[in-house]
Amino acid sequence: MRKVLFTFIFCFSLFSGNIKAQDYYDTYKIVIKRLSGILPFEYNISDTHVKKDKDNPKNYIVRVGLEVPVITELRLSVTDSTGEEVMILIDEQKVNTGVYRLRWEMEDYPPGRYWCEFTTEQFIYRKDFFIK
Repeated sequence: MRKVLFTFIFCFSLFSGNIKAQDYYDTYKIVIKRLSGILPFEYNISDTHVKKDKDNPKNYIVRVGLEVPVITELRLSVTDSTGEEVMILIDEQKVNTGVYRLRWEMEDYPPGRYWCEFTTEQFIYRKDFFIK
């Protein structure tokens, strides 16, 4: 299984501790959007939504919500059923308080169970999803 590492070059300071007016990051494969000024009470990964890409049936589009109650250095990754890390969505970046929506593409990944794993210095939180 291939490992994919997405390196983020941020045009604004979404993860620097200083949210500016632009709370949106978009690449070809990953979109991270800060939804609003809502301050969550606890860390959370919402239910994941998986759908096939209309243009390419080998691609899956995965969407998940992320809630961060305090400024946190975190890592958000995707692992497969063997525990192998297959994608890194956020690589130990400082994330401001807020509610975020992440959307990414999984191209040519086999059907099965995957986990979206949220790691901070204090804990690891996992949410599973399936590719059919």
